[in-house]
Amino acid sequence: MSDDSCIKCTKVVRPRQEAIQCEKCSGWQHRTCNTGISRDQYREAVRESTQIEWVCQDCTEASEVLRFIDRRLPEDISLDGFVADFEAGLWQALKQRFPRYAIQGCAFHWSQAVFRKVQEHGLQTAYNQKDSVYTFLRQLMALRSCRQSTSLILSSS
Repeated sequence: MSDDSCIKCTKVVRPRQEAIQCEKCSGWQHRTCNTGISRDQYREAVRESTQIEWVCQDCTEASEVLRFIDRRLPEDISLDGFVADFEAGLWQALKQRFPRYAIQGCAFHWSQAVFRKVQEHGLQTAYNQKDSVYTFLRQLMALRSCRQSTSLILSSS
């Protein structure tokens, strides 16, 4: 067991705690954080050195959503890729079902992350008051939307 955070409660999963690993996203979850696995089931598996096959709620829900969508997609669909929220379960399900396609994080979360960095580095006043800073940072936020072959041209004026 690694020293990862529980995917449910976000507290550290320590080596001697009862925890289980998701088969799809490889995240760890404390047994007591709604895994549906009883203490007896867990201890029996440990005693017998057997692997408990378990999938976390996020991966289960993502798989159900993908199956729902998959049933409604035409057989000959042509995709360029996916834009999705930063949820490990969803990304794993998409990679499993559509292994050839690229997945990108959504523009909203990217822009939020950039703006948090603007605030962390004390640039919010400059962002609000100077057109050049505002323009540069808005171009940076838009960079995520550019294809790899596209170049972003920034002027130094």
